[in-house]
Amino acid sequence: MRALIVDDNEFARNKLKEAMEQIGFEVVGEADDGLNAIEEYRNLKPDIVTMCITMPEMDGIEATKRIKEEDPDAKILMVTALASSEKLMSDALEAGAWDYLGK
Repeated sequence: MRALIVDDNEFARNKLKEAMEQIGFEVVGEADDGLNAIEEYRNLKPDIVTMCITMPEMDGIEATKRIKEEDPDAKILMVTALASSEKLMSDALEAGAWDYLGK
């Protein structure tokens, strides 16, 4: 499966990339904010996207909404250090995220 990793923290992107590749994913792209995520999604058409919630320019919830508007079948997994915030997780799932995972 082809994956796009979206996180504004380079260290987090690298760690997630390592973990995903170890379980058999092909990481085809990376983005550091929501605007870049949308563009990369359009260009790469990955099977799955890991999306950070808090990022500059555009947060992961808004980027998820926009990707899902263009591709309702998009599989987006929210990855966040804020997993304890029920409101944020609810907003992410409402935006169309498939599920979420704490960092």
